Amino acid sequence: MLFTTGYEVPLSPRRAEPTVLLDGNQIGVEHRFFGTSRPATVDWSHLTVRQAAEDHHRVVRLFRGLYRGNWVSTGGSKGGMASVHHRRFHPDDVDGTSRTPRRTTSTTARTPPTCGSSTELYRWLEATALLAAYTDPVVEQHGPHFCQLGTQLGYYDVRTAHLTGLLRHPDAVEPRDLVPRDIPMRFDRRAMPDVDRWVRRRGSRLLFVNGDQDRPPPSTSVSAPAPVTPASTGRPASVTT
Repeated sequence: MLFTTGYEVPLSPRRAEPTVLLDGNQIGVEHRFFGTSRPATVDWSHLTVRQAAEDHHRVVRLFRGLYRGNWVSTGGSKGGMASVHHRRFHPDDVDGTSRTPRRTTSTTARTPPTCGSSTELYRWLEATALLAAYTDPVVEQHGPHFCQLGTQLGYYDVRTAHLTGLLRHPDAVEPRDLVPRDIPMRFDRRAMPDVDRWVRRRGSRLLFVNGDQDRPPPSTSVSAPAPVTPASTGRPASVTT
């Protein structure tokens, strides 16, 4: 089982659900630029879905001689997206792919009455909007994720027309606001539609399991991806077995 984490490799090893179901071996791969898989000098232009796919391809090539049986790739949430991106560029690396949602516990609380206290209103907001996810330590840890959202993966368009005149920071949920200004960001509208077309027209042996609490960002637009630099550029991803 090739377990694409999409982020850093967890310090507490665990077997993904498909690994448990198949009672197989598992290789966990840390995504480039996350955790310790970041070069001393970072060139953020190398944080692309193609480069990550090349990392996973290299891992498969390295371990194929050791694990000679069938291979399946899997990942939850963003890790599942990474599994699909890997298949887009190297469809024959594995025998099948399962993209699953991140396991979450519903945090949607009942809306407090308009006469509720400030404490009740804040607790509702904290539980519903997950305010802790926007604190400095979390933003710093997941900076590469926000960078990817703003350059290739895309993010949700939050409707706020009904709140006109009430929002002080209407663009606060944009990925650009969660990435340091010295990191250039330009959205590539071709990346996700290219993956989507491959899945619809040529993809096979793919299982997508979506969840109410963890839906993938929508993809939009047209055409094929631009050329990329060689996969050896930048530090390769870390691997755990």
